[in-house]
Amino acid sequence: ELLLSIIGPFGVLAIFQLSATSLAMGYVPTGAVFLISHLPILIVGILSGIEIPLLVSLLNAEEKDKFSRILGLDYLGAFLGTVAYSLILYPHLGLMATAIWTGFFNFLSMGVYTVWKMGKRPLLKIISLLLLAFYFLLLLFSQNIQNYLQKMYSQSEIQFEYNRDPNIQSVRVNESFSTPYQFITVYETVSQKGEVDHCLSLDSHTQ
Repeated sequence: ELLLSIIGPFGVLAIFQLSATSLAMGYVPTGAVFLISHLPILIVGILSGIEIPLLVSLLNAEEKDKFSRILGLDYLGAFLGTVAYSLILYPHLGLMATAIWTGFFNFLSMGVYTVWKMGKRPLLKIISLLLLAFYFLLLLFSQNIQNYLQKMYSQSEIQFEYNRDPNIQSVRVNESFSTPYQFITVYETVSQKGEVDHCLSLDSHTQ
């Protein structure tokens, strides 16, 4: 759970950064970059997949009948998580903020278990409290992180679009934000002659 709470949100951050850097350098993420960008997804899938076997291995012989209860709660949690993600978290918070909240829930379950089952180990309590404070900071600035990533990716995407235009000297994104209906980017291009054009992009389509 600790690894999931770290790899989940920071994996999304890494995918954003890797894709934006590739586009800014003038090529579409393919090959090795494509494979590396999928590593966080693979790791999260593996860690999530071994949760049930780990839980079952903790049961003694008299508790093996609880397997069906564990499996049922797992399915219920997956259902509630899917509904919360698709209808509440992602539409209202965005991808990065949703990843941070998801990581926080994983950390919270790990923290509760650590304090409850391993309460006699003060070092684990201290580590849990430090990570909890760190996550509160991430949650507090989650929208700022989301806006920064959106602006960074938008600028890389627009730069990639204008890379092949010999008449354009530079591109600068002034503002990018989401509405309930579309993603909006306001930017300007500077030509080789110094002329400035102000542009509007709606869902990656320049108007």
